[in-house]
Amino acid sequence: MSGPCGTGWSDPCNWNDWLARSQTAPQRLVDDSVLVNIAATAGARSTDWTLQFCVAAMVARRMIYMRSTPGDCGSGNISLPGQTLAELQGAKAVAGAAQLDPEPISKGILTGISSIVGIFGAHHAAAVKTEEDTNCAVATGYNQAASSIEQAVMQGVLPPDQGSALITQVVAQLDPVLARIAKNCNVSCGARLALKSLAIFNQQIAMAMLAPKTNFPGLTALLAPPSVASPGAPGTYQGASGPTSNPLTGGNGGVGLTSGVLPDTITPGEIILIGGVAYVASSL
Repeated sequence: MSGPCGTGWSDPCNWNDWLARSQTAPQRLVDDSVLVNIAATAGARSTDWTLQFCVAAMVARRMIYMRSTPGDCGSGNISLPGQTLAELQGAKAVAGAAQLDPEPISKGILTGISSIVGIFGAHHAAAVKTEEDTNCAVATGYNQAASSIEQAVMQGVLPPDQGSALITQVVAQLDPVLARIAKNCNVSCGARLALKSLAIFNQQIAMAMLAPKTNFPGLTALLAPPSVASPGAPGTYQGASGPTSNPLTGGNGGVGLTSGVLPDTITPGEIILIGGVAYVASSL
């Protein structure tokens, strides 16, 4: 098959080229430099095409594969049924997220993956005609599973830690299929590195970022109270009787009543400002 870059899959290129030529939509969550580090951790190399390919997969949050033209790999049918998501969403509304059982999601996705993996078993060896069939089935299977898991996490019906654990299980089932035909380093070899990169990426970053953020009414206001207006123009000091250009201390006349001479008599209970401090007059 012809790869997105140059004349074949082994030609290195920028990961944006992989996305553009395979017509795969980017779904970036973090800076690409973070993805480069993850790809390297997974074993991808900058000396060949594998690092570029793995970064492209993480940018897309999907496996990238085509036989000769974009979209010719087809699509699978293992996505989580809408009815299951609706039922889980309703259960969440009634019982709360703490009592939500994510088992139907996990079972539905892993059953779909198992059905794909099954065609590569010993009893179905004849069904595997070419490496293209294998790579296409693995890519399609992962993408359908990832789409379902992301949807469940974004809707809040699957906790992010369980979403990443489910992605890891999907990768664990698909990787052995590629391992049977991987060589150093053909498309299947690079695809194994991409699967590993996606598993790490989802565990460390993606699932947590896709999960809905909880907002507790009143807590936001408590943590970030409304801003208080400035007490006055720069260079002035604000007292109870208005602004003054000097600090309100016992060393100046202050403002208001204390800006002049104190009266000879003060009615008990009267409030007097001295040096910016309010005093209540009382009888001796």
